[in-house]
Amino acid sequence: MCFGGGGSDNDTSNDNDNDSNSFTETLANIFTPNDGASYVGGQLVDDATGASISAGGTTSTGNVISGAANTTSNDDNNNEPTRTSTLPATTATRPITATGVENSTRENLANLITPFDGASYVNGQLVDDETGASLTGGGYSSTGDYIYGVSDDPSNNVIDTTGMDSDEISIATATQQMTEDLPPSDMAYFASFLPGMLVPVFGGVIGEQMLAGGIADRKSIIDQQVAALEMGATPQFDAQGNYVGFDDSTMSSFADQVLSSDNVGAFLPPSIPASSFNVTQTDIDQLRAAGLEDRANELQVGQTLSLSAFDNPAYSADANNDGINDYDRFQTVFGVQSDAANADPYGMSTENGFITSDGRSFYAMGDGSVQEVIDNFVPYNDAESGSTVNQVYGIDDVTISTAGRDENERRGVYGTRGTSEDYDRYSRGGGGYAFMPAYMRKYMTGENFDVMAQQITLADGSIAYQRPDGSILSPEQFSNTARTENALTVEGPDERYLQGYSQTGPDGLPIYFDAEGNPVDNLA
Repeated sequence: MCFGGGGSDNDTSNDNDNDSNSFTETLANIFTPNDGASYVGGQLVDDATGASISAGGTTSTGNVISGAANTTSNDDNNNEPTRTSTLPATTATRPITATGVENSTRENLANLITPFDGASYVNGQLVDDETGASLTGGGYSSTGDYIYGVSDDPSNNVIDTTGMDSDEISIATATQQMTEDLPPSDMAYFASFLPGMLVPVFGGVIGEQMLAGGIADRKSIIDQQVAALEMGATPQFDAQGNYVGFDDSTMSSFADQVLSSDNVGAFLPPSIPASSFNVTQTDIDQLRAAGLEDRANELQVGQTLSLSAFDNPAYSADANNDGINDYDRFQTVFGVQSDAANADPYGMSTENGFITSDGRSFYAMGDGSVQEVIDNFVPYNDAESGSTVNQVYGIDDVTISTAGRDENERRGVYGTRGTSEDYDRYSRGGGGYAFMPAYMRKYMTGENFDVMAQQITLADGSIAYQRPDGSILSPEQFSNTARTENALTVEGPDERYLQGYSQTGPDGLPIYFDAEGNPVDNLA
């Protein structure tokens, strides 16, 4: 697999220090002393003129500078960036064809070290050896090897903008820049080899898993950013031409997408065969929660309902053609909105996120994290996860200190599980009691009473009995009744519970703990 990491080394240790170099920027100065450029105060500048240099730019001495070690968190105006919807004139021009483009030294080295992984750098482009298809950002080669692409030099990657207008060029450039953020950092990549060294048989699998989670999360964030651009959001760039997010005010709504479609059926549910199901207490509870009290009262637990077949040959999993499965996106947004509603019942939902009760707006990213939307701007931070809903509301998450890292976030990891309620059976009544033994006769009267209930304590401390439908009965009604324990179990709604914690280690990879704080391999 191809190694290295052009353009992917982000040092978060100095996110709050915009006046000094990051660790990777300091290393770049040490190892490239004669290239005509240096990082000064976190900014990449020409040694001779002091002018700012963008990634891929050329120094006054004629050297091309990749800018691979740049840390965006300490760039000028990082907190309040000057944004433009079109690429600045200072943006480094990428080649539009691979003709005449040469590999960087690092790319040539990667070819030498990994000759049999099915991928190579050719004319500066990471491609599949068999098909020639691009593997920029990583992927599987024809041999089945996963290619991480960490040696890719972004400055010589092709962006073919032939025939594009300025808006299309902006979107293509933003998409390319984000794709180049997919490979892991050098530190994360080389750390993934350690398990294989320590545990030769199974360690390799563990090492791959260490990388897979991070890549998958970053890809989901990038996919959602690209999807927004496909739906009309306007890409935003900083003064150096780096993509920093999008303006969602120009983004089409779901209703717009349906109305403008030539095939409305693509947005409707997929075909389903005829089926039947038994009503559960959860079904009834959900109807009541949705305000459909009359419909809920018509149903009984255990009742069988039948659904007729629905045929929709026009259904499309990606009806709006934004590159994301519509149902998956719905699930992501719905999960975020559900968490927000639990934390803030007086907030409200939007099409792509939620608004807090104090008026702040948040956009749901592809990995389920959220970014605050200010003046219609949805930021993009080098494919880094945003805040959790809990962090937005200041609950559950804990910040701890660890040597070598200023802030090491420990985040609660939550799951859902089913709930159930057990009810006892209370009964008395029926004829023929005169001939019953004396010890049973006390339960037999002329009045029939057969109730499923559980004993509860009311707010005033008194005892009462609650039936599965929620109705409350007084204890007097239960005198002289026979009791059968746990005669009925009713399934309740799913509940959210704390599985454990995810803590970011010094290498940027997650470390998992169970709910009691014990280290575990993962939280499945």
